[in-house]
Amino acid sequence: MRHTSHLLILAAGQRGLAIRTADGSYAWGNDGQHGACASPVPYDHSGQPGVVLALTNPGRDNASIVGVNPQTGAEFWRYRELRRMKVFADEASSFTPPVLAEGRIYCRSYAGEVACLAAAADRAASDSGVPGMRTWTDDTGRYRIEAALIAVEGGRVRLRKTSGQEIEVPLGRLSREDRLWAERRASEATPR
Repeated sequence: MRHTSHLLILAAGQRGLAIRTADGSYAWGNDGQHGACASPVPYDHSGQPGVVLALTNPGRDNASIVGVNPQTGAEFWRYRELRRMKVFADEASSFTPPVLAEGRIYCRSYAGEVACLAAAADRAASDSGVPGMRTWTDDTGRYRIEAALIAVEGGRVRLRKTSGQEIEVPLGRLSREDRLWAERRASEATPR
């Protein structure tokens, strides 16, 4: 559990649960689902507060690692189905609280398996849940693709799809959010 100002945050349900400490009412996330046996972990999400939660699915046979805004419960990113992704192979999806170090999320199953999932603050919501991948949307909002950013060069982004195929897309064809994200990553990678 994590106490954030007036909220008590628990790793429960599909996206966490926050309870108001003043009166015990739910602030966000009350979906009635099971909780995980792992404490929420605070982290910095691009300059704003975030909390990493280890959550189980309703059947408790799989798990997700999720980054949320502690005040609103809004999801920043999610790694889905860790056992199906072969992050953990044990029968139950149970593991110790995540550990954050140098921008990476480390998880350890009770069976002793350890996984490093990726930079938490750089993880964008992805439909596949595959580390390094994010969902890219075009400027019309109609087309989406799961891919990892390889480079931004000459007004184009080079992406690697989940199949391994590399493609190039003009920056101007990306949604504003994706364009800004790619440009920010490119400027961070440029030596000064």
